[in-house]
Amino acid sequence: MDPKHFLKLKEEIHLREKQIMLILHPGSDSLDLIIDTLYILTNYKNIPGVCVTLVRPYSSLEPLLAKHGVDVDKIVFLDAITRASHKAEHTDRCVYVDNLKDLADMDLYIDAALSAIKSEKKFLFFDSLSTLALFNHIQELSKFFYFLTSKIRLNKVEGIILSVNKDEEKHIITEISKYCDKIIEF
Repeated sequence: MDPKHFLKLKEEIHLREKQIMLILHPGSDSLDLIIDTLYILTNYKNIPGVCVTLVRPYSSLEPLLAKHGVDVDKIVFLDAITRASHKAEHTDRCVYVDNLKDLADMDLYIDAALSAIKSEKKFLFFDSLSTLALFNHIQELSKFFYFLTSKIRLNKVEGIILSVNKDEEKHIITEISKYCDKIIEF
């Protein structure tokens, strides 16, 4: 990632306490944004949290994050990709979501993962709103994020959602941005 973008991201995340941010990016740098965001949350802010991974399976994301210095011991992963292609068993660090279309199930997994973190400060990170939009109707996704962001606020959790900023995503970005405190564009 461009060092100027990293500094902007660090400043925005570091300044914001218990808010919900939507980070829009062109798509080409999503992996860098995932790594940098989780690095800032776990290393600079020193807070634990939940990473809902919709872009890369846990088995490839976790070692990549560790290689880049992210404190992966502070992260509970919800892998929503792996079970689409094969069976995987839950571990103490990763829960596998069965179906990207079952948002109620995902909500239960998120609740359980956040409850398992015994820190007063914590985060919830979604690596791809765009991927969820591929599998769910906009009304369902909007309702899901409405309830999820309400829960995030009530539990004083920091929320960060990444989304590709492309014309075909504008309708979902417009809908979800209503529930966010800050929108950052790269």
